[in-house]
Amino acid sequence: MDYLIWKEEYNLGIEEIDKQHHHWSILINKLYEARNDSNAGKKITIAFNEMLCDMEQHFKTEESLLERNECPNVEKMQKAHKEVLDRAKKIDEEFKKNGDASDLMFFLKFLREYFVSHTQRVDREYMNYLKPKYIVWKKEYNFGIEEIDNHHNGIAELINVLYEKLVFKNGVDKEGILIAIDKLIDFSQMHFEYEEELVKKHDYHFMDELIKEHRDIISQLSEKKGDFLRTGKGLGADVMPFYRDWLITHTQGTDRKYLPFILTE
Repeated sequence: MDYLIWKEEYNLGIEEIDKQHHHWSILINKLYEARNDSNAGKKITIAFNEMLCDMEQHFKTEESLLERNECPNVEKMQKAHKEVLDRAKKIDEEFKKNGDASDLMFFLKFLREYFVSHTQRVDREYMNYLKPKYIVWKKEYNFGIEEIDNHHNGIAELINVLYEKLVFKNGVDKEGILIAIDKLIDFSQMHFEYEEELVKKHDYHFMDELIKEHRDIISQLSEKKGDFLRTGKGLGADVMPFYRDWLITHTQGTDRKYLPFILTE
């Protein structure tokens, strides 16, 4: 019987992280089973080395995501990871030095409890920062009109949802991808209509330019969706960089042209 029984509730819903957690649980069980092998010393050494490499890689993955997504508490997570790795390395070194496996069960018990806490509590506190993101929203993208800023942030999140389905779910969920691109188109259309109504009220001089940009974006997104329906390809390579770059240019350039018209009234 497995020492650590994998449960569905250990999944976070983040495919890359869930795969690593599952593999980590397998290696914990492998180390546990090695204790009773006829060639226990060699088996324990191999299992320990494999588990240490796996843990280090998993922690690096998590820390990299936290840093990329600008998690404010990344150092706290790094410290916790280091403490666990240091403890594991110390047990491993002691075993290699004197062949004494007496502390192994204590460590396995600690590791099992840590694993459950790690997947059920700690990682869930950092969920929003562990999700893969194609675009990380930054404060400087905001320009002080709450509804517009919320819309732009919402578009960024929908780009990230599409990115996750295309990249981390290997692009196989065609229905999910189509739902994601439809939501992105619909939300963008809603935002454009809101924005146009807003600036109309303030006698904006470049209204035609703004409307044309909005229509062009929706047209291009719809065209890319059609290409995907026909071929099953193209969204990742075409839509992701195109829409990310447009969103940043839109918030930092086009939209800032109308800002003085609104704020001076």
